[in-house]
Amino acid sequence: MPFLREMSRSDKGFDFMNEWKKWEIKTIEKHLLKNYGVCSTQESMMMLSMDKDIANFNVVESNVLRKGVAKLLAFIVETL
Repeated sequence: MPFLREMSRSDKGFDFMNEWKKWEIKTIEKHLLKNYGVCSTQESMMMLSMDKDIANFNVVESNVLRKGVAKLLAFIVETL
């Protein structure tokens, strides 16, 4: 997963965004620009996770992720 980052452990807060490369920004923009940078629907989350440059999940893995997030089941998300 080349794009996913460990943000919760960052002591910089949102300063990590200044370190993003242009290709990372373009990859996220194609999914989130129309929603003001928010992954607002389950479908948009699935599309993000299936992007080859983000997580490269297949449909089954993406659906498991969607269900885990919708039901707030952290153990499912952690196993992916």
